[in-house]
Amino acid sequence: MPPRGMLDRIWTTAKAVFGVALLVVCALLAAQKLDRERAEQSAQALFRAGGPEATGSITPAAPALPTRTPSE
Repeated sequence: MPPRGMLDRIWTTAKAVFGVALLVVCALLAAQKLDRERAEQSAQALFRAGGPEATGSITPAAPALPTRTPSE
């Protein structure tokens, strides 16, 4: 059986690794949540602004030319 001091060091190291991993997971989850909220907000702002034409991301189509009927 290994000495007691060695087990204490292993346990302390395992706790530290677990704590750092937990912090990383929490940070990733928080970043994902923020990304989703910002995506929803930007989509809502786009629709409030009047769509892609209002923001300039899509240019409006040219007006259609008047059509002639065969009788004219």
